[in-house]
Parts: sequence; structure tokens; C-alpha cells
Amino acid sequence: MSKTITVLSVEKNGEIKEVVIKNYNESELYKKAGFKTADGFKSYTTWDLELDEKQYSISVFGKTKGRANNENKYEFPPPVDNTLFFGNCIIVNKNDDSPANINLNEWESIYEYLYGGFEDIGDEDSLEEDDDDESGPRTKAGYLKDGFVVDDDNCIDEDED
Repeated sequence: MSKTITVLSVEKNGEIKEVVIKNYNESELYKKAGFKTADGFKSYTTWDLELDEKQYSISVFGKTKGRANNENKYEFPPPVDNTLFFGNCIIVNKNDDSPANINLNEWESIYEYLYGGFEDIGDEDSLEEDDDDESGPRTKAGYLKDGFVVDDDNCIDEDED
């Protein structure tokens, strides 16, 4: 029985795209990654996790041998964070050993979970108060006259004689 499935293609430039496979066949995944042969194309890790009350079994398929300058730039979570992949990789989700859909939003949540979460820059806790006094006289351009930005009227042109 074959079914249509959505997997993720991790392009060698680090970009991720959703790819729909009409007749999923694991031994043919290398073609979806753009390889001519299956030599060395295999699953290098599987993460089993539950996130948002949904079970995931995520596998990364790729090749670790290839031509120079064909390295995949994407940073995968541990334990394959130090594995050098070549060309495109494929991310597959399974549910009870059957292929299951995975979309980009799900992967972003899983990726963050696998890395232990990320601190959002700009969160209220990370904002520091600015002690600078922003009131005071301003230049015609709107800059605070605090001696940091010099008004054009105060500039001396050394070329004038």
C-alpha cells in the first residue's frame, strides 16, 4: 500500500522545503535528495519524541561522502550536529513505523525542542533599561546634541584657505 506523504528536503544551502512524495518508498528517497545513486544514502539518526501531544519519530537521511564545496550548510541537532553531510538531506517522520507527514512548522518546533529551546532576543527579561537621557536640544537632522554627532555648522573645512 502506498500513500502520499510530505517530507522535508534540507537543501545544501541550508534552506528547507516541503516535498510531497506520491508513492513513498524509503529505498528511493535518495532520488528526492537529487542523488543519482543510493550509495551511502541512509538514515543517520532518529529522534523519538512527543511534542504537543503528538508522537514523532524523525529520521535524517543523507550522505556523508561527497565532493568538496558540496557540503550541506544546515546545522542539525545532536547527535548529528557534528556530522558533515553532502548534498541535500531528507527529513522523514514516522508513526508506528509507517511514514507520516511533517511540515516546516512542525520541524521548527521539533528543532527548538531538540536543542532544548531558544531564548528569544527581545524578550522582556532580556531588555535592559537605557540610562541615556533622550531629552535635550537636537540638530536639524534630529540628532541629540550631546557632542557625539557634530552639527554641520560646527565643522571646520581644512581645505578652505
